[in-house]
Amino acid sequence: MQSKKLFFACDYNGIELKDCLLEYAKSLKVEIKDFGIETGSPLDYIDVTKLLVNELQNDEEALGVIVCGSGQGVAISANRSNKIRAAMCRTEEDAISIRSKLNANVLCLGSKTSTLDEAITCLKAFLETPFNDDKHGQCVSKLTPHLTSHRFDGVNMIARAIITHKDHILLTTVTESNKDFASDLYFLPGGHVEYKESAIDALKRELKEEMDVTISSLEFAGALECTWDRKGKVYHELDLVYKVELPNLDSENPPIAVDHAFHQFVWRPLSEIKNYNVLPQQLIPLIIEATKTEGASSLFFSEMMGPST
Repeated sequence: MQSKKLFFACDYNGIELKDCLLEYAKSLKVEIKDFGIETGSPLDYIDVTKLLVNELQNDEEALGVIVCGSGQGVAISANRSNKIRAAMCRTEEDAISIRSKLNANVLCLGSKTSTLDEAITCLKAFLETPFNDDKHGQCVSKLTPHLTSHRFDGVNMIARAIITHKDHILLTTVTESNKDFASDLYFLPGGHVEYKESAIDALKRELKEEMDVTISSLEFAGALECTWDRKGKVYHELDLVYKVELPNLDSENPPIAVDHAFHQFVWRPLSEIKNYNVLPQQLIPLIIEATKTEGASSLFFSEMMGPST
């Protein structure tokens, strides 16, 4: 058994099948939660999916099962949520595949497409099949959605790292396979801070995901609020920047990016930072000031495109 917690939900088309699966699950050594619904409930498949995934996002040890008429509607709805990988299954082979290859955490079933026996077979395989992390882990990491990424209707909070070694600074740039940015652009390592995540935790997560490293120590260097043009739209960003120390740095060999097909890490002379097209450009003064001396005081910069609204 790969999980000791199992959460259930359904829309009005899935009530009977869901209740039967609940009875089957009671024979298993798992903690069960039922998020409904009952006959006569006004909730639709989108509403009940939100109830389920909200709980799953707060409990990474749990798996979910959700039933609607086809299984497709709840799958699409569930996959809009962060940290959710949902898939509709009809056969045992489907369930084995979504767990072993995709590390799915929500099983979606259709009351109009599966019998009870078929649904139980899928559920059993879903619970018993381990994820093959060695073979599929790198691909699955690319599936992780970031709901805060590149928002144009609000402020993007970014945690970034200043990593230096022997008068060089570590920057990330894209490969030819990445069509989102020009090849002459550079960024500080880091990424978006997710909902209910601290900036420090976000930075630790991002560096682990990007280069599979663990931070030795870090010190807050400064903050930057800025807007800049991204593909013809005004992009509003709040950067929280930290001076970060990593173990075993080698100025001749930068860390290898986990997602090496799309971006790569490079060492560049710190003294030449003004010559590089670092995005956002407003970070350059902060980088220069933060790396002048050890223990430099925290800095704050704000540079907006036009008047604030």
